[in-house]
Amino acid sequence: MILTSVDLGEKKIDIPVYDIVGKRPGKTLLVTAGMDGDEYASIEACYRFADRISPSDIAGRLIIIPVVNTPGFWAETSINPLDQKFLKFMGIGKADGTASQRLVHWLARTYACKSDLWLDLHGGARTETIASYVWGWETKIAEIDIFTKQFIVDYTGPFGIFEQQRFPIGKAAALARIG
Repeated sequence: MILTSVDLGEKKIDIPVYDIVGKRPGKTLLVTAGMDGDEYASIEACYRFADRISPSDIAGRLIIIPVVNTPGFWAETSINPLDQKFLKFMGIGKADGTASQRLVHWLARTYACKSDLWLDLHGGARTETIASYVWGWETKIAEIDIFTKQFIVDYTGPFGIFEQQRFPIGKAAALARIG
């Protein structure tokens, strides 16, 4: 694991990143958790998985970021305390935006845009519980939508959701448009 420094304008923060390149060629999977800083189950799952996986176990590249919202993690809250915003509502962010927008922009440009699949884990914040499910968004790019639907069918928990994109402003559609 390496700690990557991210400049959020008013403050620099460190983000833990595991970047594991397999012994065989293959695709790139990005796994993130801690978009809500107090969703500890998904954060812990990432750390445990990262500690158990080795390059000989995989083909391709596996990037695990156990805690995206480190300011929220340390403050024990879902929001980013630097600007009181939820990262999950920042779309793909902005390079010159608020602290949360800058953080999501860094994540999108540095990792999400360079990955074949992004799995963002959530898991019940301190004040909530949540059932296991897989949720995917339509991108209007056939190859991606077919892959996402099949992933949901193959790997869903008790239920899966493939939601049509009503407005072309969500993360999935924005990332699909930029490749």
